[in-house]
Amino acid sequence: MNKQESLYLGVEGGATKSTAFLSDRNLNIIGENTGSALNYHSLKKDTIRKNLENLLNPLIEKSSGSKIKAVFGLAGVDSIQDEKFYSELIERILANDCVFKVVNDSKVAIEARCPGAKDRIVVIAGTGSNAYGENAAGDHFNTMWWDHIMGDEGSGYYFGLKALQSAARSFDGRIPKTELEDLVMKTESAKSIHDFYPVFYEKLSKSESPKAYVASFAPLIDRALEKRDEEAIRIRDDGARELALGASTVAKKLGFIGKEFCLGVVGSQWKMPGLFEAFQKEVLEKFPDARFSKSENPGAWGAMLMAQEL
Repeated sequence: MNKQESLYLGVEGGATKSTAFLSDRNLNIIGENTGSALNYHSLKKDTIRKNLENLLNPLIEKSSGSKIKAVFGLAGVDSIQDEKFYSELIERILANDCVFKVVNDSKVAIEARCPGAKDRIVVIAGTGSNAYGENAAGDHFNTMWWDHIMGDEGSGYYFGLKALQSAARSFDGRIPKTELEDLVMKTESAKSIHDFYPVFYEKLSKSESPKAYVASFAPLIDRALEKRDEEAIRIRDDGARELALGASTVAKKLGFIGKEFCLGVVGSQWKMPGLFEAFQKEVLEKFPDARFSKSENPGAWGAMLMAQEL
C-alpha cells in the first residue's frame, strides 16, 4: 500500500452499537470493525471514549501510516456542543494529519440509502428514531430526534416501553389479556407482572444505558405478532403511523408534495413483521410519488462515501 495514498474511514455510532469501514479510493474495504454504543447522551463520557478507541484502534493499525480522511455519523450529535465533545475525543485517537468531520447519524444514513438523490428522506428506527430529509435547494429538516422522553416515536425504546406498559395493563385487567404479559414475565422467569416489576426497576437503575435496556423488550412485540396478538398489532400499527407522520412532516417542510423523492429506512425495528408495509401504506396515501430505496448499505458505508468528499 502506498503510504502517501489517503484511506477513507466511515463510522456510524448509535445508542446500541457502532460500525466502522476503512477503504481505499476505489471503495475496496481494507478493514471493518463493530463495537459498542457511542451516544454520550445515554452513556458516561469515559465509556464513550473506551468504546471509540476499541472501535478505531484495529483500523488505525491497518492503515499502515496512510493519511486517513474520516466521517463520523453519530447519534446524539444535535448541537455545536455535541460536535465539540466528539471532535476533541477523535483528535486524541487519530493521527494529527488526519482529516475528519462529525455529523449526526441521519446524514450518513441518508447517503447510504439514497446516494446521489437530490430530494431524499431517511427514517431511522433503531434504539431511537429520527426522520431527516434534504432537497435540491440545499434545505434540510428533521423531526422525532428529541430523545426518548420528548421523541423517539417508533423506536426500539418506544416499542419496548409499549410492551412493558401493555403487560402491566393486561395484568391489571385494564385491557384484554395479551401475549405480551406472559412474554414480559418470562424474561425474568417471574410468576406474575407483580413479581417482575421490582426486578425490572432494579436492573433499570443499574443499567449503563436505561434507554437501551427498555429497548431490549421491543423484540417481544415481534413474538406476540407471530401469534396475531391484537395488542401487539395495535402497537405496531401505531408505531408505523408515528414513523410515517415523521416522514410526511419532513416531506411537507421540504416541498415534496407532488414531487418524486427517495425515501430510505434504517434501523433494527424495520425487521418487525409488517412494520415497513404499514409505514409504506401510510406514506403513499399522502405522497404517492415517494420512491422507496432498495439499498441496504449501512450508515458506515454512507460515512465512507462522504469521507471521499473531504
